[in-house]
Amino acid sequence: MFESSIPTPRRAYGETNVNTTRKTILVIDGTDDITELTATVLRLSGYNVLTARDGSEALDMALKCMPDLILMDLSMPVMSRCRTS
Repeated sequence: MFESSIPTPRRAYGETNVNTTRKTILVIDGTDDITELTATVLRLSGYNVLTARDGSEALDMALKCMPDLILMDLSMPVMSRCRTS
């Protein structure tokens, strides 16, 4: 029988309960569909995933959670990729 795995729901902003045995990736994109698709694929691949909708939120989250990798859209609302970097 085929069992489908249910993706982990999006973590709330500021939540720090992260499985430390898995690498953490911060996904930043202003388009919710792209963010959720990317996050789902990464979660199913075994990563902890944090998401942010703009550069300002991403910067706060990155400083607080120190992700292992950051995937960032080139153009974002509020704060551009260049300013965030």
